Amino acid sequence: MKTLCSSVIAFFLASSVFLFGSNGTGYAAWVHEKVTSAGFHSCIALDSNGNPHIAYETTGHDSDSKIMYASHDGSSWQTEIVAHVGDFNSRPSLALDSNGTPMISYTPANDGGLEYAARGDSSWTTQTVDSSWGVGRSSSITMDTSGNPQISHYKTGQYTSDGHLKFALWNGSSWENSVVDDTDDTGYSPSLALDSAGQARISYFDYGNRQDLKYAAWSGTDWDIEIVDSDGVVGRGSSLKLDQFDRPIISYHSYNYKSGLKYAAWNGVSWDIQTVDSDCYSMDTSLALDSSGASRMFVSRRWHRAKICKLEWLFLEYRNRGA
Repeated sequence: MKTLCSSVIAFFLASSVFLFGSNGTGYAAWVHEKVTSAGFHSCIALDSNGNPHIAYETTGHDSDSKIMYASHDGSSWQTEIVAHVGDFNSRPSLALDSNGTPMISYTPANDGGLEYAARGDSSWTTQTVDSSWGVGRSSSITMDTSGNPQISHYKTGQYTSDGHLKFALWNGSSWENSVVDDTDDTGYSPSLALDSAGQARISYFDYGNRQDLKYAAWSGTDWDIEIVDSDGVVGRGSSLKLDQFDRPIISYHSYNYKSGLKYAAWNGVSWDIQTVDSDCYSMDTSLALDSSGASRMFVSRRWHRAKICKLEWLFLEYRNRGA
């Protein structure tokens, strides 16, 4: 199961969720369809049959905002309510297990912690992952090989310097919560991936004084943390993938005096960093690797001076070489 894969993307535009997908004849032509008239902060995954599944929020900050789930069975869309979140910006993250069962992480109403929802045969069951104040403001969920969920998420601080990056995993009977990085309000826009040994890797934005792109890797006993890019204000909207050698590749954006879409790949010794596009501010990025290891990148919302520039799909002829 792949989340935010290279051939399909869901995005929010003018209070609607749209789906873009390759028509199967090449990478230049795309077909699109409207999924719903009320949705934003979308996250998409494809099942083993290539059918898309989307988690999103209903638009507007009213008292009855909802986390929604949409799935396509090959002929039509079905939508259903996952949870009521009220007047809150919940930013859901979606993953599918090996059976195609959807699992979603989100922040519930009134900032009540980080929640996890899994669909049963006929309804959704929810669990509180972490009840601490301010957790789950942005999250990234994935599954290990046993189907157990793991979630990286940002805990906002009550003050400007006490936010941090957290990590949660289901051990088969309960949730284990830990702090990955607690330095100076860090951990925004996390993206989680598991390597071939099942160890967690996370890219994220240092929201505090440094405002850099950072990367954390679980060694089995501790988190190894490094700064990937510190050139200006960089690291929001990060999307992390691991290549066939477990080397991290990250798409992200910079802004302020060096606006643009950027790309960092670990070559085994150091980070290769490129500016992919310097013309427009990128709100969100999504990265996928094809079977050859080449990168494909989506920019689902791109803004410049408070105006939508374009929806863009990028194919990068960059591959990590060597073992």
